[in-house]
Amino acid sequence: MATTELDTLLTRETLPTFASSQSFTRGRRYAANGRVHSLFREGERIAADVAGREEYHVEIWAEDNKLHYACDCPIGSGGDFCKHCVAVGIVWLEKGDALGAAPIERARPTVTMEDVCAYLRSIDREALVDMLVQQIHKDAGLREELLLRVARSTESGPDIGTYRKAIDRIVPHGYIEYAAAHEWSTSMSRVLDSLQDLIDDGYANDAMGLIEYAVARLDETVGQIDDSGGNVGGELVRIPKLYLRACKVAHPVPGELAKRLFDWTMTLAYSEYFDFLHELPSYESVLGDKGQAALLALASEQWEQLPALGPGSSEEGYNPSRYRITRLMEAIAGATGNVDALVAVKSRDLSHDYSYLTIAQIYRKAGRYDEALDWAERGRKAFPQDTDERLLEFLIEDYHRRERFEDEMDAAWQRFTDKPTLDGFQYLEHDASRTQTWPKWREQAWQFLRDRQKDPKSTSGRRYWYSATPEIVKVLLYEGRNDEAWNEAISASKGNEIGQDLWIQLAGRRAEAQPDDAVRVYRAIAQSLLENASSGNYEHPVELLRKCQEILAPVGRRDEFLQLVGTFYAEFRRKRNFIKLLEKEKWL
Repeated sequence: MATTELDTLLTRETLPTFASSQSFTRGRRYAANGRVHSLFREGERIAADVAGREEYHVEIWAEDNKLHYACDCPIGSGGDFCKHCVAVGIVWLEKGDALGAAPIERARPTVTMEDVCAYLRSIDREALVDMLVQQIHKDAGLREELLLRVARSTESGPDIGTYRKAIDRIVPHGYIEYAAAHEWSTSMSRVLDSLQDLIDDGYANDAMGLIEYAVARLDETVGQIDDSGGNVGGELVRIPKLYLRACKVAHPVPGELAKRLFDWTMTLAYSEYFDFLHELPSYESVLGDKGQAALLALASEQWEQLPALGPGSSEEGYNPSRYRITRLMEAIAGATGNVDALVAVKSRDLSHDYSYLTIAQIYRKAGRYDEALDWAERGRKAFPQDTDERLLEFLIEDYHRRERFEDEMDAAWQRFTDKPTLDGFQYLEHDASRTQTWPKWREQAWQFLRDRQKDPKSTSGRRYWYSATPEIVKVLLYEGRNDEAWNEAISASKGNEIGQDLWIQLAGRRAEAQPDDAVRVYRAIAQSLLENASSGNYEHPVELLRKCQEILAPVGRRDEFLQLVGTFYAEFRRKRNFIKLLEKEKWL
């Protein structure tokens, strides 16, 4: 059989490269479990159905020396080579879940899709219509698509009533579970595709009205859909773009369009889906100067009613109106490219130190570096304690660029004392090393850590949610002072300050010099995990026992290890999944 383009592109070597490792592993399992059926090939295209959470249809084809693929599952619809595509590819190559098997010659089906097409062309027109009508009664999606096609092509123009009914049918009436959300998004896509065709056919005004109707209906109910897979949002975000496309053809009255965009921004419950602000720069061409001025006037009237917020002041609770009008004013200012106008909007709310940082970033992006630094310094002065770490980072980097090293280290020291953790220690080391002052700051940092360990209240009254001792242990390990870290942890163990992950890290450092200490740690943590484990959560304890084996077996103490395993078996033999893992390791 001659090698085709598809055979060249889809091979045992290339198949794993199309999918993530997780999708490939799951797809291989699907193939081995016989979930792929109705597999056939037509030219350079293969297709099959895969039984997953639902029945999914997969197509893989070669075109222009490139492999293309499609699956109607949530992951595949997003453009990824999903586990269903993997399963179909594996079955087509007839490998099961073994990668090494070579593909065998694939026999041509007795009846192909070419034969089906030839048959359909040969039968009587009325018989073909009867066959299609029967299928229409069974297939709601096909029925909906044909209704919209007919509504679009009537002699008197589009049948708007049919379009409205199609929109009404996709409006949720009750909660839509995750499993049904994909089907809903497919229906939504069908309606939006038809509206796009309507615009292309020259009925942009009608399409605008229908989109406005759809937004009004869906905003009331879209929250009833479980959009964990992202398909619902993926369709709804098409609406602002589709509306813009209609506006470019229909040329609506600028003032009326401005009012509509303003009302949508301020009133839609699910504006994150119908995000017209994201498309606002593109709407400038249809708004024109008059429309943009009208939109600004509407926004400014409400904007001026907002009180300015400074450090220490805030509104009680979340204010959605403030959030919306602020986003709108930012979008308007951003669309003009006027940096000062955007800063004026941002500076209306200076109740958080991050507000100062955003303004500093705006000025830095515009190349106005002195103003950027001024705003960053104002933010630190307004919030002198527990300053936002990102604001301090901005200052540190700007001071270093200006070779203001004392100021750089002053900000770096505050970042450490605000967050005296291993990360904070490492950041301080980085900053002090490039100013060649690390020995001085290292000594000062260690003194701070020890003072805080002795008396947490001694560190300028700051309140931390974590204990000092574990961070000291981590820093000791970072510096390679393993024995000191171990002793520090032992002295703190009565207070339960050292978590399991840190103990495991300590044991790993201890294993070579003091193997019995490491084994005791691994054993104790495995014991604790098993005592509190839910059914099936036994991989971690087994991994810890494996660490014990790696310590004991090489030095002739395998019997001691097996005795340890026997102890665990005797105590936890009722946990059958755990015992199965022990048997799999051949320890029993």
